[in-house]
Amino acid sequence: MPYIQPTIVSAAASGGSSELFYAEITTTLDATSTSEASPDNLVSLGAQTYAAVPIYLEFFCAAVTGAGVATIACLWDANTELFRWGDHRGEFDEGQAMFCKTKLTPTAGSHTYRVRVFGSGVTHWNAGSVSGGSGTYPPIYLRADLA
Repeated sequence: MPYIQPTIVSAAASGGSSELFYAEITTTLDATSTSEASPDNLVSLGAQTYAAVPIYLEFFCAAVTGAGVATIACLWDANTELFRWGDHRGEFDEGQAMFCKTKLTPTAGSHTYRVRVFGSGVTHWNAGSVSGGSGTYPPIYLRADLA
C-alpha cells in the first residue's frame, strides 16, 4: 500500500502560535493491515526536534468506514508503538469520525510521531481537500501543540 506524503507546517510558518508541527493528508487511504506489529502508515509529523516540555498530540479523521470490521489507530514514535489511540468496533458503513488527543512530555531531541492503523479487514480513512465543497471531507491531520 502506498504511503501518502503529508504536508508539514512548522510553528514559524504558522505565525508563532502554540502549534509546533502540523501534517495533513488529502487523499483517502484504504488500510489493509490486520497486524498491530506492522500497521499501515496514515499520517506522520516527520522527524522533528522537541524540547523536554509537555505537548499535546492531536489526530482527526472525519470519516472512517468499514463494513463490520474493527479498526484501530495507534500512536508511534518512529518505530516504537506508544499506545492504541483510537478504536472503532462493529458496523460503521456510514462512517464515524475519530478524534484523539493526548498530553505527553517527550525527551529533548528528535521524535517522529505518526499514526499507524490496522484492523480486522479493509477500512477506508476518508480525506478531502482544504478547499472543501459539497459532499467532501476535510483533511486527515496530526498536530503537535505546546501544552
